[in-house]
Amino acid sequence: MTLFKNKQPKQMEVIRDELGSVIDSDMFDRAYEFATREQYGNLTIDFRAKCKTKVFRKNLNEVVVFPELGKCTCK
Repeated sequence: MTLFKNKQPKQMEVIRDELGSVIDSDMFDRAYEFATREQYGNLTIDFRAKCKTKVFRKNLNEVVVFPELGKCTCK
């Protein structure tokens, strides 16, 4: 799933609710804010990531790292 900056609070609320059962809401909010801060920035969510540290990507190529998840253990 790829998300761009969305100025509709209700739409973001629906997206957050839908993802809530799969992804931590706080991490989603932080990753979304970080990835969409720049013009045309986007957040990609990989639901089938091999490692929990590689779920969020900024602009498809930059992994959004959360220190509390620890280091990547995949190969």
